[in-house]
Amino acid sequence: MVVRLWPVPYGVTRILRVIRPPPVRAAQLLTTRLRGFPLQLRFDPRGAQGYFLYYRGVYEERLLRKLRQLLAPGMTFVDVGANIGLYSVVAGHCVGPRGLVLAFEPQAELAPVFWENVRMNRLSNVRHAAIALGRTAGVSSLFRVNDSPGQVSLRLRPDERSVGPAAVVTVRTLSEALREQGVVSVHGMKIDVEGGDLDVLEGFREWLAATPPKFIFCECIDRLLARFGHRSEDLIRFLRGYGYVVYYPSRTRWALLEADAGSVTHDLLALHTSR
Repeated sequence: MVVRLWPVPYGVTRILRVIRPPPVRAAQLLTTRLRGFPLQLRFDPRGAQGYFLYYRGVYEERLLRKLRQLLAPGMTFVDVGANIGLYSVVAGHCVGPRGLVLAFEPQAELAPVFWENVRMNRLSNVRHAAIALGRTAGVSSLFRVNDSPGQVSLRLRPDERSVGPAAVVTVRTLSEALREQGVVSVHGMKIDVEGGDLDVLEGFREWLAATPPKFIFCECIDRLLARFGHRSEDLIRFLRGYGYVVYYPSRTRWALLEADAGSVTHDLLALHTSR
């Protein structure tokens, strides 16, 4: 009850380190009403996302609140690493029937839950592409990095091992994938691909130079970026090089990331200066 009623996300993560959902069968899914939205979400209660959805009815609350502020009816939103569709469902609700949400998620086992969430919320403006995104097109192995549902990566650090056999997936650049889907402009993006964020953006260079999205949410964690040979400074420098001002969540607000911030471990919000 405390976790659900706590007014801000600060402190909730610490509490969730010592509590766990009741035991459930591995195949059992739960449904929650999404906190702050007239939406429902079907989810697996295991793992970090599942803990938050089970106890609090929301996950990455600050990001979702800001996403709702930034999106408007008729916009196009791209969800890279869509998982079970949390961001896609919220974005689909915000952009309305005249808008479009394009979700990318290579994990075949998550597709049924994703589409169940889309149908449950009566969204007709969401598309799903079962491919991975990267710097170049091709075929790659998709490794499960731990036992938590949905946490996979195209690369592993030398000290990591895949949990179970790797899956073989198709990889496209984001620029190619958008052209294949007939998309001509993007207003906003979310990228969460367990360290491959900069690779996704590298495969999006031509769009960033010509018609950059108004905003980009991305994960910036050094130990994850290291899987692809990158650091947080590389990702931040890349975003700034294409005209973005970078912010990070600081307790109850979004704070400007200073130029000399050095290594950071945050979710980031990049707002384009021209948009």
